[in-house]
Amino acid sequence: MTDDTGTTEALKTVDFSLEVHNAHLIRRAHQRATVMFQQMLGSHKLTPTQLAVLGTLDRSPDLPQNELSRRTAIDTATLSSMLRRLEAAGLIERVPSSPDQRVQLVRLSDQGREVTRPMIPISMQLSAALLDPVPAAERARFVELLTLVGADPDSAPQTKDKTK
Repeated sequence: MTDDTGTTEALKTVDFSLEVHNAHLIRRAHQRATVMFQQMLGSHKLTPTQLAVLGTLDRSPDLPQNELSRRTAIDTATLSSMLRRLEAAGLIERVPSSPDQRVQLVRLSDQGREVTRPMIPISMQLSAALLDPVPAAERARFVELLTLVGADPDSAPQTKDKTK
C-alpha cells in the first residue's frame, strides 16, 4: 500500500541508520582524512588529489594524460582542469611525445619536484596515522578490503565466495 507521499508500507519498515550505513561511514572517513591532510600539509596550498597527481608524476614521469587519469582514478575532465592549474603554478610541464607529437606527456617541473618530494613522506605519515583507530594486526586487511570497495567494478578481480 502507498500513502499520499508515495512511501510504500515496505519502506516504512526499513531501519535507516547512518551509524551503519556504509556510504556514510566512508564519507566520514574521507572527511577525517581531508582534515588530517589540511592539518599536516595545508600550508602547501595543495589538495590531496593534486598531491596524488604530483606524487604519481614524481614516480612515473612523462605520462600521457589518459594514463595519469587511470593511475590516479581522476576523470579526464577534472584532471584536465587540475593540470591547467598545476601548470599555471609552475608545478608541471606538458611536452610532446617523441613517437607521436599529437600526444602531450605530463611531467613534474623542477619546481614541482621541489614542492612534491618533501610532502611525500608527510603524506605517508598521514596515511599511517589515519589508520591509528584500526588495530595494528588488522590494518593490512583493512587496506585490502578498502581497495576492493574502491576498485573499478569493470577491472576488479571477481571473488567467487563473497562470504569470506
